[in-house]
Amino acid sequence: MPGKDVWWLPRDERELLMLYARDIPRWKDSKTYPTQIPLMKALGFREEEWEGDPSSFPYFEMVEDANDMLIERGLIRIEKSPEGMDVHISFTPQGWHLARKYAAGRISRIQLRFMEYRQHWILLALAWFLAVTIASLVSTAITLWVIGKPQ
Repeated sequence: MPGKDVWWLPRDERELLMLYARDIPRWKDSKTYPTQIPLMKALGFREEEWEGDPSSFPYFEMVEDANDMLIERGLIRIEKSPEGMDVHISFTPQGWHLARKYAAGRISRIQLRFMEYRQHWILLALAWFLAVTIASLVSTAITLWVIGKPQ
């Protein structure tokens, strides 16, 4: 997927990609998860809070949505068992490289937080406006203090 934002992913997709990078040692390898519970735990699921069928959990849908987006971006490949619970995951070469960057911490958390704001230029303009306003107020106060009040 070409483009400058190829390294930015939403939190759920990032967490799953990092989990896959920890569990799959080489990009040509793959891993089968017997249930989606380890995947749901990567997104914050706690088993003791829920009872019943795992597919009824909200985290199940979060995992499904995040995996669908990772497939659409061309980062992973998924094969599901006919029963629907076994998930066989493998990387594409691009997905492997991106997952290793996330897992190794080469992309800082500050960069990721900043990029979560799609319209970050608005924040930059606001920060610039506030900095200029504060600087002008401080310079006016210093000038009045140094030369005294005008008559």
